[in-house]
Amino acid sequence: MKSVLLSNLSYFGKYGGVENSIRFISNSLLKMNYDVIILYGYIKNDDRFQRTFFSDGIKYYSFKYQPFNSNFLNKFYLPVAILELIYTFYLIKVDNNVTHSISRNQFVCYFANKFFNGRNTYIAPGFSQFQSSKNFLGSSGFFRKIKNKLHNYFDFQAIAMSNRIIVFSDNMLKQAKQVIATSTLPTNIVQIEISKPGVDRKIFHPIKTSEKNIIRQKLGLSEHDLIILCVGRFVAAKGFDIAIKSMALVKDKRLFLVIVGDGLLFDNYRQLIQDLNLTKKILLVGPTNSVSDYYKASDYFLMSSIYEPLGQTILESIACGVPVIAFKDKEVITATHEILGDTACTYVDNVEPLTLANSLSSLDVLDSESYKEKVTSSLTLANDFTWDKLAIQLIN
Repeated sequence: MKSVLLSNLSYFGKYGGVENSIRFISNSLLKMNYDVIILYGYIKNDDRFQRTFFSDGIKYYSFKYQPFNSNFLNKFYLPVAILELIYTFYLIKVDNNVTHSISRNQFVCYFANKFFNGRNTYIAPGFSQFQSSKNFLGSSGFFRKIKNKLHNYFDFQAIAMSNRIIVFSDNMLKQAKQVIATSTLPTNIVQIEISKPGVDRKIFHPIKTSEKNIIRQKLGLSEHDLIILCVGRFVAAKGFDIAIKSMALVKDKRLFLVIVGDGLLFDNYRQLIQDLNLTKKILLVGPTNSVSDYYKASDYFLMSSIYEPLGQTILESIACGVPVIAFKDKEVITATHEILGDTACTYVDNVEPLTLANSLSSLDVLDSESYKEKVTSSLTLANDFTWDKLAIQLIN
C-alpha cells in the first residue's frame, strides 16, 4: 500500500491553521485509500510519550521535541531533539513505503528532503523574515536574532531542496521570491505553485438563529450581544491588542469581543483587559478543539492581523456565514483582500484603535439587506475552498 507522510513540529493539543490543515488533508487522503502517516514533535503535556501508535486509521510517529516543562531545559535539549527527529525519520523510511512526503514546517522539511529526496512537497506556512520580526512577534534580543537567522536559513533550504513548493496566496508567492532573492546560497528553484487550502464544511457551516442561541447559552454568551470574534495565536502579528483597545472606545454598548487562542502574550492581553476595565466586554478563551462553536455563535469575525500569510480563520468564518472585518492599510501584510475582494468584507482604513472602534460602532445590523448580502457573498466564496481538491493536487 502506498503511504503519504505529513510532518510538522506540533500537532496534538494544537489547533492552529497548520495543525488543522494536516488533520483535514489526512482525512481527504484516507478517503482516497492512501495509508496516512503523521510525524510530529512531542511537547510535554499530560500524555505519555509514544514513538509510534495507530489512531482513527492513521499511523503516528513522534519524536521528543520539548519533553520538559521548563523552556530553559528544552533549549538545551535541542541537539538531542534533532537526533530524535533523524532517528524517527529513519524508522518511517524503513517501516513504510512512503510515496509522497508533505512538510508543513521548514525545519522538519529540511530532514524530510534528506530522507525522501524527490518525493517531498513543502506547503509553506509563512516565512520567518516577515513573521518573526519584532513588530510581528513582539519580542527581540540576542537569542531571538539567532533564532530568526536559523529560521531564515531553513526557510530557504525548504524552498531550495523540495521537489514541489506550494503557497496559499499571491501574497505568500511574493514573499517566497523575496526569500530566494535575498539569499546568497546557490540553488536551482523549481516553480512555486499557488493552491487554495480547504475548509471542512461538515464542521464549519451556517446555522439557524435558534441554533445560534443554544450555542451561545452553552458557551455562556448573551443572546442579545453583537458578538465579534478573533481567533489565533497570541502574538503581536495578530493585532489582538488593537482589538482590545478599540473596545474601550466603541460607542455601541451591544458589542462584545471574544478572542480564542493561546500564546506568549496571553497574560499580557488579560492584564490589558483588566487595566482598561473591559472584563465585561471581552472574553479570552484558551485553546479549544471546539472553535467552530465560537464561529457559529458570532455575528462578525475580526481579522485583526497585521501580518498573515493567508488566514485560515477567514475561510472558517465565511464557511459559517460570518462576515469579516479587516484592516486595509499599507502597514498590513495579509491576503484578506485577495481572498474576499470588496463585497464580502468590511474594511477598516488603518490600524488605529479609534478607527477600528468607529467601524465597529457602525456595523450593519443583522436584519439589514447589506448584512444579508455579506453573508451570501461569504458562503459563495467558501465553496471554492475544499481539502479534497488540495489533497488531489498534492498527490498528482
